[in-house]
Amino acid sequence: MAILSNINGKFAVDSSGGIQFSGQTGTSGYVLKSNGNAAPTWVDGSTVIGGPYLPLSGGTLTGATATASGISFTVGGVLTGTSATFSGDVNIGQNESTATRQLTIGQGRTGNGFSFIDLVGDATYTDYGFRMLRGNGGANSLSLLDHRGTGEFQIKTQEAAPIVFKTTATERMRIDSSGVVSITNGSSDGLIIERTGTTTGKYRFGIGGTNLLTIRDVAQSSTRMAIDSSGNVGIGTTSPNNFTNQTSLTVSGTSLGRVDVLATAGGGGGIYGSTSQMKMFSNYGMNLALESGTGGIVTFATSATERMRITSAGRVTIKNKPNSGLAYDVLISVGTGADGDVGYQTVGQLAANIDVELLDNYEEGTWTPAINGVTASTTGRYIKIGNMVKVSGTIVQSSGSSSNNIITGLPFTTSGASRSPMNFSQIDDCNWGSGATMLVSFIYVAQFAVYGNSNNSGLVQPPGNWFSTSSFMEFGGTYEIF
Repeated sequence: MAILSNINGKFAVDSSGGIQFSGQTGTSGYVLKSNGNAAPTWVDGSTVIGGPYLPLSGGTLTGATATASGISFTVGGVLTGTSATFSGDVNIGQNESTATRQLTIGQGRTGNGFSFIDLVGDATYTDYGFRMLRGNGGANSLSLLDHRGTGEFQIKTQEAAPIVFKTTATERMRIDSSGVVSITNGSSDGLIIERTGTTTGKYRFGIGGTNLLTIRDVAQSSTRMAIDSSGNVGIGTTSPNNFTNQTSLTVSGTSLGRVDVLATAGGGGGIYGSTSQMKMFSNYGMNLALESGTGGIVTFATSATERMRITSAGRVTIKNKPNSGLAYDVLISVGTGADGDVGYQTVGQLAANIDVELLDNYEEGTWTPAINGVTASTTGRYIKIGNMVKVSGTIVQSSGSSSNNIITGLPFTTSGASRSPMNFSQIDDCNWGSGATMLVSFIYVAQFAVYGNSNNSGLVQPPGNWFSTSSFMEFGGTYEIF
């Protein structure tokens, strides 16, 4: 066979069958690359016109199309290899109609190993920012979605589609397009909340009985709270009381049920009941109050019968003991009688027996005595029974001096003709006037006037500054309102 050689100095076939172009023999595995109008050159067979070599097994590379963004290949059969690197986009099943296409990682394994897809979108986590992984633990290994960084990990539907969670191919939870979360369980316990690593602290929220929402202590096998379909709440019971047109809270305990109301700063109270009694209480010296709204009344009843009421005006009405023959009255225990009338008397009977006069319109409080022109430290108290008023007070001068002999501020106004006396128990540094040996005073309207007096003279008008530097007085008296 003839050997072609040195055709125009460009092409030759040597004696061993090697092909030469421009005097160069291709290295094993090299292929010729066309250079247009220039002479072709030998290139590494693992590269194909700007991209990596794609080894084929059982298939045929049927076409290669160069585009502005890269090279696309049409492959018939299975494309296999040890690795592949792409600098552009990779599309699988592009422009398909109904054919099924898939991406499989780890197909045909003969042993256990990890399979995962890594997404890198930042310069910090350059190995992966998000990973979808199948573990290497065999048939029952874990499957994991792993998100790195402190940004949000979102699971979302772009349109109005629900998100559904399933176990054993059965739906367990669903979030619908409006955000409603539904948890489905074949047992009565729907949602279980537990502290891991301990046998205590495990609670279940679910539906028990007929439309009964329950909170169950799993460790103690006991239902702690239940809410029925009418809104009645049971604590310590799964059967809260249910009354027509009423919503109730039922607290049940082994020996009693109790409700406590506490303040974070201390104090509080509560109510409890047992088989023998019902009790309302306050703690830490707190006041215990029963209060009605504006215009309301407070009533007390035994055996479902009213026994006492307090009206919105503060009037107290107390009914008699049973079978006493009295309409409305107060019975006061004066002996050791039983539940009958023996050993009890009415208020009227008791007052007549011990000669007690019932008090009418009793009131007590404070008032502020004052002297014109004087700044002083003062105290004043009063007790009023009917139309009789008893007052007392002290005045200690701080600055200034008196401009007249009048002390004002009495708590109740009386007639100008009252002239009830005011008595002085202590007096210091007061100028009573020339020849006066004592102070006297009388009440009229809502004030009282101060005068000097002696055994040998009448009333002496004290000077204007009779109460000035370091002056002090303590006084008291009783007058009638008319």
